[in-house]
Amino acid sequence: MHMLDKEQLAAFRDAIVDAKQGTALMAAIDKVKKAGPYAVGGAARKTVPRGFDKEHPRAELLLYEGLHSAWEGPWPAEAATAKCPDWCAAHFRAQWPVGKWLLGVLES
Repeated sequence: MHMLDKEQLAAFRDAIVDAKQGTALMAAIDKVKKAGPYAVGGAARKTVPRGFDKEHPRAELLLYEGLHSAWEGPWPAEAATAKCPDWCAAHFRAQWPVGKWLLGVLES
């Protein structure tokens, strides 16, 4: 999700600073980054939102107004073959921990 609406953004920020949910997010991000050349992002702000501790251990994530992950690598040879859907599916699965965390926060 590249941009969260107002209610989603509030839930997202509350989850970031929550000990259990925030720790789960960091674990999801770490898992995705270890799985391949993936970037996790969503930073849109230059400062931590008003009302949040700028010294919080996950304050950097409070700069995000969305959350997404993306494969960062050269154009794959598979892109021009019938193997492309399988290649894409494998990368989607590798990045799913971030999406799953976000879905859990937004659905609750």
